[in-house]
Amino acid sequence: MLEEKINSMKEKRLKVDSYDVKDVMSDIVSNIKNNIDTLKKTFNQEYEEELDVNMLFNSFDLVDFYTEIYKNDFGLVTNSFSPYGLIGLIVDNEISIYNLANILSLIIQSRNSIILELKKSKKSLILLISMINKVLNEKRIVPIETNKYLSNMNTYDLLIFIGDKDKFNRLNNTCEKKYYGIGNYELIIDTELDKKLIETAEKKNVLITYKTKDDRFYTNFSRISSNYCVSLMTDSKEEARVFFRDMKASFLLVNIIPTLEKRINIRFEDLIYQKSCIVYEE
Repeated sequence: MLEEKINSMKEKRLKVDSYDVKDVMSDIVSNIKNNIDTLKKTFNQEYEEELDVNMLFNSFDLVDFYTEIYKNDFGLVTNSFSPYGLIGLIVDNEISIYNLANILSLIIQSRNSIILELKKSKKSLILLISMINKVLNEKRIVPIETNKYLSNMNTYDLLIFIGDKDKFNRLNNTCEKKYYGIGNYELIIDTELDKKLIETAEKKNVLITYKTKDDRFYTNFSRISSNYCVSLMTDSKEEARVFFRDMKASFLLVNIIPTLEKRINIRFEDLIYQKSCIVYEE
């Protein structure tokens, strides 16, 4: 059943130049604004906090993507890029509505179609998706399809996995796969400076690790880490310097609860691939 759905989506997929991205994103934001009260109420009931409307709208900002023209022995060269096509998106952990909005925005702007598997879906996230789909349907663009069985499929062109790195490594999919640890926050304790901060981190489900004296601690930790947002608690400037030098993650913080980080580490370039190289004769 799912394979038939995927094949149908591929057949209906529109050409790269078939819609105006600026127009689509503007209409999506307008539709969310028109229904913002419902979304705010649902969000507040689920998270017991107010929805940051401006942050949500900023998630749909247009991407200013360009490639440089460079010179080689044959003349001037520019790269031509193309969307992957059909992207399977597995979100296996808790993810903020702002991060999900940002990810979906990037995929839509890169002109890819989406099949989404939310392992821990919230009503506010489903409501957001329905608001986006309303616009996509009106624009005759393939809407976001939701499914629970992406982990077993190979029919999409790219699989994006957001969650635990061990689970990602156990995936058997033969299609191209990319891992992102968005929503996984980690705190390394070198010196216990603030017990209240540690307690707050525990309540926010931050993964806490106590540093050892191993000279390769940060290098080894980088291999098993989600490589998303990692914070170090220390009173040593030298330790902080080594942390910034050796730790591999998109966002590195010192003496701060890592859940303060709201940005994603997926780039627009991750959703497209180099199709060809065009050479211009001088």
